[in-house]
Amino acid sequence: MIVFSVNLFAVMLAATGFNPNACGLNYLLYCPSSSQQKVDASFSDILINTPISDAKDRLTGIRDDKCGVYGDCNWVSQNGVKHLTKATAEGAEVVFGKVVQASDYSGKSIHVLGIGKQRTKARVLKRIKKFVGRTTGLSCNPTIGTYCHVNFEPGYLGINFDAEGKLIDVIFVGHFGNDSYWSATK
Repeated sequence: MIVFSVNLFAVMLAATGFNPNACGLNYLLYCPSSSQQKVDASFSDILINTPISDAKDRLTGIRDDKCGVYGDCNWVSQNGVKHLTKATAEGAEVVFGKVVQASDYSGKSIHVLGIGKQRTKARVLKRIKKFVGRTTGLSCNPTIGTYCHVNFEPGYLGINFDAEGKLIDVIFVGHFGNDSYWSATK
């Protein structure tokens, strides 16, 4: 049995003219769609798969309990975006998701996805649909409030509302950062 490492795979792809750095093969096989790239950039200029070591000058460390229900973000950018991180098999800490909590923007405009000062479900979803330019795949599941999401390959955009339909938070996950993805880098 032949076992390929991601680095060897990247070299083989490069020989075909494929640019391995365009899809983040140094850290993970992550090739975002143009919609994902647009969503990612709207949160912050620290893009998915960016090593934290390359972005520390633009981030502030925070305690895990300040990350709401996601609990694994430990960095926040100057514009209030919390960054979810994961260590790769090589030991590099990279961004795999981002969170914006509406309570952090009380009375202020949320720059992410063109949300602005909107906080009601109908208006927030209208803004997000317009920004993403993609209505297919947007679905909402009623729970205690409402959870709406758009699935990407890989990853997703999630929007949470409370029982009154007010925005709680928005999360973008470029990839799940789980062991099945990260084992590919070993």
